[in-house]
Amino acid sequence: MELKVIIGLIVFLFLLKIFIKITKKVLFFFFVIIIFMLIINYLKL
Repeated sequence: MELKVIIGLIVFLFLLKIFIKITKKVLFFFFVIIIFMLIINYLKL
């Protein structure tokens, strides 16, 4: 039973790490798009 709990925690932490990496990439992507749009709007003026 304890081994299952330990394995479960390891898997959970591994998935959490992957999720954080993906979230950071998505946030960075949105940040780049927002900056790009602001630059385009600034150049239009």
